[in-house]
Amino acid sequence: MAKKPLTERQLEVLRWIAKGCPAGAWDENDFAYKISAQALQNRGLVKIARRAGVWSVEVTAPGRHYLEHGTYLAHTARQEHSVRHTRAKAPAATSVTAQSAPPQTLTPGKPTAPEAVARPSPRRRTTAKQPRKTLGEQLIDDVLAAGGSLVIKQEYGAGAPNWTARIRSAQQCGKLPEGKEMVYRWRAGGYEITIQDMPAWKLAVLNPIAVPERLHRPHAIVATLRDGEPALGLSKSVQPRALRLVQAIVTEAEHRGHTVRLARGEHAGHRSRRSDAEGLFTVTAQGQSCGFCLGQERDMIEHVPTAKELDDAERYSWVKVSKYDYAPSDRLTITLNGGITHRRSVWKDTADHPLEDQLPQILQEVDLRGQAAERKRAEEEEQARLKRRQWEAAIRQAHHDYAEAFRIRVLEQQQKAWQQATQLSTYLTAVNERIEAMPQGTERTEAEAWLSWATHHARSLDPLTRPLRMPEVPDPRPSDLEPFLHGWSPYGPHGR
Repeated sequence: MAKKPLTERQLEVLRWIAKGCPAGAWDENDFAYKISAQALQNRGLVKIARRAGVWSVEVTAPGRHYLEHGTYLAHTARQEHSVRHTRAKAPAATSVTAQSAPPQTLTPGKPTAPEAVARPSPRRRTTAKQPRKTLGEQLIDDVLAAGGSLVIKQEYGAGAPNWTARIRSAQQCGKLPEGKEMVYRWRAGGYEITIQDMPAWKLAVLNPIAVPERLHRPHAIVATLRDGEPALGLSKSVQPRALRLVQAIVTEAEHRGHTVRLARGEHAGHRSRRSDAEGLFTVTAQGQSCGFCLGQERDMIEHVPTAKELDDAERYSWVKVSKYDYAPSDRLTITLNGGITHRRSVWKDTADHPLEDQLPQILQEVDLRGQAAERKRAEEEEQARLKRRQWEAAIRQAHHDYAEAFRIRVLEQQQKAWQQATQLSTYLTAVNERIEAMPQGTERTEAEAWLSWATHHARSLDPLTRPLRMPEVPDPRPSDLEPFLHGWSPYGPHGR
């Protein structure tokens, strides 16, 4: 099948790669060119490599041919001859061989053997054996078949699958789709495994960081560490290299606008990571401090017992001679403490990736932790603003509800007073009729005086004898508003 011609976007990316991938051609947040580069690699026009997290690409011979002629490179005569030769050597679908009989001697009275008949030779079925998929590769297929997200139940006991190991195998087997990664999180009773797009920072092209060969003008922090305050805690043989690594880190950190500070206190180099997150020095990016610790790996070597050790082991049953000793090696480690981890927190020297090559990732980790801290701080500030707005709205509603409750209470009091005044008025009418039937005298005079006072009192109770108007609501106290705040505090945006 003929290959499709390149699109304008793909051709633009191919020209960019042929020029040596100059910086500034693409927006720093636009990684779509990597997708086009992958399509070019599928056509054999470029070759992509990713080593130690650094993405690189180069144009192949077919790619240069496409740039010059606008067409794909055709097969050469040698390639065509190789194809024809391979086809000619392929066995036919059915081969017929004549099974010849051995030479015979004619004997009188014996029948001759029948002639040899040409028969088809039995054809062997050669079925290509498919390689068996690993558990990690099978997990990738299962997640993709489920639409990119799969929830599995954690099992326990003998024979239960080790999902953590399977996930790690899937992440490292190299069978994930281009630009995708597998992540997982714990859910109630199991894992939720997802295949999603890689974040942009994992696809970013990191520029190398220069490490000086000698310390001509060391940074103030490097000079202090060189003088042993605080102590590095490393062998003398590796201290010069360790100081040069620190020089490269602090110089690049300040170049990026970060703040670098030496750890406070004595013996900072001997403190554990858990007790002292500052390490030897800290780099603060966007308010997030990251402590740097330098370490030295140890090699396990066979222990040669001394004569005293052998004698003690022979004399005392509880004495055991160690089989191995641990000696400091030339391999260094850098540990990063503080903030939210993105890549990892510990970087080690390896045979093909010394720490010098891993410095871009280490500084990127500092940037990412600073950005994460800034996002978290912005989210917390936004949540605080939202909470205050909700509280202010609750306070306004509480004032309104308090005023309504006060007016209702006044209305109910008036209604009760009116009922009482009405009942008293009915009673006083009966009292008046009784008094009118009484003869003149002291008893009637006293009764009339009582009726006069009672009539005045009943009239004072009746709200209809006074002007009717909206009652004036008094200013509430915090305790008056609390019943109407539904869990909010009257003193500030607390609670809820």
